Amino acid sequence: MTVGSLCGDSAHSINVNQHTLGHINCPACERSRLVTASSLSASMPFSVAAAVWLDSRSFRVSGLVTSQYVRKSTEDSYKKYINSLNLFFADLPLNSIHLGHLRQYQHARAQGSAPFANRRRPNGKQALGFCPVSPEKCNKEIGTLKMILRRAGCWTQEMEDFY
Repeated sequence: MTVGSLCGDSAHSINVNQHTLGHINCPACERSRLVTASSLSASMPFSVAAAVWLDSRSFRVSGLVTSQYVRKSTEDSYKKYINSLNLFFADLPLNSIHLGHLRQYQHARAQGSAPFANRRRPNGKQALGFCPVSPEKCNKEIGTLKMILRRAGCWTQEMEDFY
């Protein structure tokens, strides 16, 4: 792909995938920066933003993971944290999430109340029941939320003061 082909000007073609010597004014590096920096919007629902954020933690070529910023076990943990966060925040736009939401999330997780009630047996024959988590796990989930909100520019000073 070239800048010229995007603008319809073949005389001024610059290959945006080509690195320059020493990466000075490098089109490939600049393209990478723009894609990474603009990947999250404050108006995105949490569920969409979380998926984009998680995907940004790996380099992908034609859908294949070629390199990762994080270990596989860390990525698996992030997926679990995001699944829990989605139960509470899924449809909320990132810029709507505030301190009160974080406190209520912690409260619900600590008690294991809705939406975190779960079946205690894998066969599904037992009724839904409370499924509380440890403070450590809840803090890791909030930490993941914090990374996503920071990337979108939605982590506020008020949140920083308390988390």
